[in-house]
Amino acid sequence: MIITENDSINELLKQKDSLPTDVYIQRLEALLLEQNQPKNTEANQPEIPPIEFVNNLRDILFLVNEKGELEYVSDVWTDVLGWSFEETVNQPLSKFIHPDDLKDLGNRVSQIITNQLHDNQYSEFRIKTIDNNWKIFSALGKYYSKDNKHYVIGSVREVAIKTKNLIDNLSELSLVASKTQNLVLILDSDYKIRWVNDSFINRTNYKLEDVFGSEPHKILLSSINYKEDFDRIVKGVESKEPFSLNLYVNDKRGNRILVDVNVTPVIDETGEVSKFIVILADLSKLERVEKKLIEERNILQSIIDSIPSLIFVKNLKSQRILVNERDVYFQGFKSKRELIGKSDADLYPEHLAKKFIEQDEEIIQSKRPLKSYLVELERDNKDFYFQLSKFPLFNQFGDVSGVIGIGTDITELKLNEHELQRTIGIIGDQNKRLKHFTYIVSHNIRSHAANIYSLANLVCSNQETDENYHNLLKQSCGYLLETLDNLNEVLAIQENTSVERKDINILDLLNKVIDLLHSEIEETKTIIDIVIDHNETVNYNLSYLESVILNLLTNSIKYRDPAKRNKLTISYTKKQDKGVLTFSDNGLGIDLDRHQDKLFGMYQTFHQHPKAKGIGLYLVKNQIESMGGQINVESEPKKGTTFIISFSKESTN
Repeated sequence: MIITENDSINELLKQKDSLPTDVYIQRLEALLLEQNQPKNTEANQPEIPPIEFVNNLRDILFLVNEKGELEYVSDVWTDVLGWSFEETVNQPLSKFIHPDDLKDLGNRVSQIITNQLHDNQYSEFRIKTIDNNWKIFSALGKYYSKDNKHYVIGSVREVAIKTKNLIDNLSELSLVASKTQNLVLILDSDYKIRWVNDSFINRTNYKLEDVFGSEPHKILLSSINYKEDFDRIVKGVESKEPFSLNLYVNDKRGNRILVDVNVTPVIDETGEVSKFIVILADLSKLERVEKKLIEERNILQSIIDSIPSLIFVKNLKSQRILVNERDVYFQGFKSKRELIGKSDADLYPEHLAKKFIEQDEEIIQSKRPLKSYLVELERDNKDFYFQLSKFPLFNQFGDVSGVIGIGTDITELKLNEHELQRTIGIIGDQNKRLKHFTYIVSHNIRSHAANIYSLANLVCSNQETDENYHNLLKQSCGYLLETLDNLNEVLAIQENTSVERKDINILDLLNKVIDLLHSEIEETKTIIDIVIDHNETVNYNLSYLESVILNLLTNSIKYRDPAKRNKLTISYTKKQDKGVLTFSDNGLGIDLDRHQDKLFGMYQTFHQHPKAKGIGLYLVKNQIESMGGQINVESEPKKGTTFIISFSKESTN
């Protein structure tokens, strides 16, 4: 029985634009199946509806035979795709269906016909337009038979543009993903694997059938990853937002691979995740290169740590970015980590840091090195010396990115040099003294010996010798003995290099000497003003210091100015970690323009005083210098004299 335009059909036609596609098609098929078939025909098989009915539908109705040829299409086919009825009928599906979709569609048609299915599942595929473009359609197909021939009868509707773009993008992505070296997986909305590219298969040795339908983290993730990484994956999937992280994955053989994971969810028009695209960038080569660089850096660090010179690299801000063990030790730190990031301003006094920074700026601007620069530094009351050379550090573009410094510690060498200079000075002084001793021996002793010789001749030639001759002979012998005693005392001071030292309270020793000279002080009415703290001490030889104080006190009394009351001021101060003892009087004074060079010479006198022997200041100078100190004098005739004794650092507490 042929279907006519009854009320039910008319009513359905009126609702075709307001009903969903699947509801509309289902109702249409129900009406078609309600036709009464003759008893001798195949039961329950619909006939083709009249042309005027199907051409009014908004969907394309089609009929495909067992050979996969189109035997019928409605007018909507021509309206949408441009192909005429004559160009379409009896043509194979391969003429119109996209090659990538043809296999799946052919299998679907074959299954429906073979199994006589009424398929309610939509399938999507691309159909070519007459101008060689592609449009995406969604189709439903059902089994149909007539005159012992088997067909698929169905309807096709064009997919919305938003969904079409999504499918196009995924198609393009699949094409790109199949060619890229990155490992690509496409997961469904349940986060299960549906597709992997060739790079994934080649790198992990997993085939698609090995992983299809599995959650990727359950078969790929290595146990070496932190728990936080697993948590991030879960949170990332739940957030429906793209996320990335670095992970270790295992291949099929259990080998570990470091990858950069990027997961992008694909959201459909309803706002739900339809699939996930996972891209794994293999970082194994990068990891190997990084390990190689770390090895080379460790080798370089070991080399520079074994070099006795201090080595550092500074950036453009004068901050250390690489150091060796020697630099760490020299700067007073315990580890490289503490020193890294420190600038010259953090390590050196302001004036020295400023100089270093100016040097660095000059090297950076000129791109020329600074070689063999002597640096003197005092740290923890110790002097340090090092020979510093700096070189520009160039990057791959030829620009200066920092400064390399190499410093050689020459402190010991410099101290030895100072000791050598001091020794040379001592030898020079000893040579001068030797000449002086030679002069004394050749002059004074010779003079005394000549006198003794002459007196002896007189005594021997006269039996009745005058008593005066005997006295003169004794006096000459006494002078000779005194000269020899003075020489022996001086020689003892110069030869004794390991005299005993002890802490001496200066004020106590000074009061002791004053007590010894009490009679002379009272007799001359000398005023002594002492400016010394009662706690001041020096580490010195007691006999030497007592002799020095005694000689200087005696000199101030001996060479007082008779025209005024004698006054002596004794003070002790500290200057630059050195103790300074000063004796200042208002006595006769000395003309230094005339006597500067002879002032501390042996047997040198500058005033007509009956007790002047010219040995006291000579002994004082030797005793002070033998202990590492110095003595200087300031004086003017009739204005007095000031002796300034500077003790060495070793002597000052």
